[in-house]
Amino acid sequence: MRALNRILLRDAARMWQQGLAISALLACGIAIFVMSTSTMRSLELNRQRYYRDYRFGDVFVQMVRAPNHLAVRLAEIPGVERIQTRIVREVLLDMPKMIEPASCRLVSVDDQPALALNGLHLRRGRFPNSIGRTEVVISELFADAHGLNPGDELHCIMGGRRQKLMIVGVGLSPEYVYAVQPGLLLTDNRRFGIVWMPRPQMAAAFNMEGAFNNVSMILRPNVSVDEVLMDVDRLRVMGFSRREVSVVLVGELAIITLLAIPIGLPIGYGLSYLTTLALDTDTHRFPLVVSPATFAYATVVILLSAAFSSLYTLRLLDKLDLISVLKVKE
Repeated sequence: MRALNRILLRDAARMWQQGLAISALLACGIAIFVMSTSTMRSLELNRQRYYRDYRFGDVFVQMVRAPNHLAVRLAEIPGVERIQTRIVREVLLDMPKMIEPASCRLVSVDDQPALALNGLHLRRGRFPNSIGRTEVVISELFADAHGLNPGDELHCIMGGRRQKLMIVGVGLSPEYVYAVQPGLLLTDNRRFGIVWMPRPQMAAAFNMEGAFNNVSMILRPNVSVDEVLMDVDRLRVMGFSRREVSVVLVGELAIITLLAIPIGLPIGYGLSYLTTLALDTDTHRFPLVVSPATFAYATVVILLSAAFSSLYTLRLLDKLDLISVLKVKE
């Protein structure tokens, strides 16, 4: 063993340059692995903290127009913790220094934008006032691309009319960390930006009083996003939730069953009478025997059959994609 140790030390001394180079290479690999892993973990934690602090939504749904009372129905969907309805529209901008067309996405904000879902964080200026002139907050990237600051004006085409917007703030939102113009893959901060406007002004400009066309949701932990989206689509297309559709189907079956019982019992009694009458001969008469137990047994059997049919229908309904069925029907 001592001889092997001496050989090891002699070889290490003889090839110390190669050994040092290999050790340095391995050290670089270890350092890069530690750096990339820790950096990725740091970015993930920072993203989670940012989304949590500013209440970034889990589900976003765009509609054409929905009445405000539908928000109560949306909030009752299983797994939904909090919702927020908004008005979101794409409009053209009139930028004097630009030859190519520019546009922006108008997003409505309520009285306390910093506390709402997808909270708006101010970088400069203040939040807009919903009373008086139309004040807005614009996204920081768009503002920097055009050199805009609080106090400047922005002109857009809303409801077919050119309207002046007063910039009172520059902000950020977790929803638009990377704002991409619809139809494009890459962002162009000069041609597209985000503008947050008080909801009353947006509702008046786009005839959306008492309505909304966009909703964002925060879900409870371990809730499937796909299931919530199916419930939202069901409400959006049919106006009813899965539970309400189940109640309608089971209710129809119950009405049919309850109507059938008082009709079927006397008909059965009459058929029994005709059957015994047909069996009569010249020398023998068959008695008609219909006891209350017969009626009770028939009623129990039909009720049990209806109950099992209802359970089977509900089970099929849980597996059925009603939205796809409606699309096929159309």
